[in-house]
Amino acid sequence: MSKANKTANLLPLGGEFVDKKTFIEGKTKEFKKAHKGFSVEAKDVSALLKIAEKGEELADDSAPEHIAMLKSLTSDIDAAKEYAKEKEQEAAAAANKELTVFNAAMKIETVDIALLNSKFTSGTTYVDVDPTATDEEVAQKFALAIRVGNFTAWAIGDLGNALQDRGLEGVVDNIAANTGSSEATIYGHMRLARTIKKEDRKASILPTVYKELTFPTLAANPKEDAKLKAKLIKQAEKDGWNSKEARSQAEAAREVPAGNQGGKDKGPKANFLVVDIGTGKATLVVDEPPFTEDTAVFNIAKREALMVVDHDGREVIEWAAIELA
Repeated sequence: MSKANKTANLLPLGGEFVDKKTFIEGKTKEFKKAHKGFSVEAKDVSALLKIAEKGEELADDSAPEHIAMLKSLTSDIDAAKEYAKEKEQEAAAAANKELTVFNAAMKIETVDIALLNSKFTSGTTYVDVDPTATDEEVAQKFALAIRVGNFTAWAIGDLGNALQDRGLEGVVDNIAANTGSSEATIYGHMRLARTIKKEDRKASILPTVYKELTFPTLAANPKEDAKLKAKLIKQAEKDGWNSKEARSQAEAAREVPAGNQGGKDKGPKANFLVVDIGTGKATLVVDEPPFTEDTAVFNIAKREALMVVDHDGREVIEWAAIELA
């Protein structure tokens, strides 16, 4: 269901817009308070709401309370329609803006690269965006980072996050698709760039090493988990670990068994199953792992899989129900 369709189903209650069930519950309480001594049930409000939605009137001999409630509900429906219209217009404007920004990014060959680069400060482990940089310029720099092989994962992550912070997530998806890049990999870079602050990144540690040391849950206690990861990162910097070594060291330091399914003395219950597509190795983990092109991720309790699905012609990564044959 599109965002516009979801918005069309919302109704006003207490200064915000809510789903129909919540609305009926809230209006029932409101009407009971307003019409003390008159029986008001949720089924009455639901029936009156249907009449209001159809634009119909009550019979002349209807109770004054019912007529007053219908009038109130009709007013709420009018407000909901206006709200939905405004949101639809906002969504259309945002879509047009994203298209404009994306088109600008796809014409990177016509851009003055030297002038573009003047709007950014880049280092081995970061990219900072000048406040004067336009959305188009950030997207152009991002497209350039995706296309040029010597840009680091940090640069791609920082620029992707900058676009997302500006409300242009669709631009990230479209640039990835139109440059033949892996959307999952790009979002992995973005997640890592959000996880490791710029000032904490070390040039001597590859982004893939940080990923191996920071994404898994190593201890049930968050403070202990953070302490373990900080210790491993410091050791990685000293010894110059590669990704394989980092993964091995993280597993050795883990206090939460990867395959643990709970129990009084066994730590938290594992909620997710991660399968390496290349090797077929399956691992149970506590916290939600990132989506990557090399793994399949499943939510055990909810019977869902993390996958790329189509939303109104745009591919997004989200949880989807697993259908049993």
